[in-house]
Amino acid sequence: MFSTIDSEAARFVHAYVRTHDGMRPIHIPSELDKRIAELRAAPNQQLATELAKRLAQRSWFDPQLRQAQLAEQLRAQPHYQPMTAELLREMRRATNNSLASTSTTNILSAADAEFVSHAIPFDLVRVEVWKQTMRAGTTQLEPRLLFFSVCPVPEKK
Repeated sequence: MFSTIDSEAARFVHAYVRTHDGMRPIHIPSELDKRIAELRAAPNQQLATELAKRLAQRSWFDPQLRQAQLAEQLRAQPHYQPMTAELLREMRRATNNSLASTSTTNILSAADAEFVSHAIPFDLVRVEVWKQTMRAGTTQLEPRLLFFSVCPVPEKK
């Protein structure tokens, strides 16, 4: 009897944006889960390209950096000033450039309207489709890149 690991569960999709710091991993938004499932079930270049185009139309921000910036703003607040929802909203909207992103491994998230002002500039998106393989005579799974697609960021009008 023969068995195979060539199934949808053995394939995975990664996406990256290229920033001035290099390639940064991105978290693919959940509204694209169906596209990811289709790509894992029947990997093909056209689906990967379509996904890359959709991701290139989004804005991306570093949620860990944003949390660090918010914590810094909270520490700077006078202790006697009460924290209100309005004050917290204002702090979240404020841009604080005193903290620079030092990590290129933080996974970026899609920016909604609240975080668009904190978006990280990027010039292209790369979508990779991978497959787990097992070489004959071994028991180790190894990832193998099946293909990738690159999409430049569309010009803003």
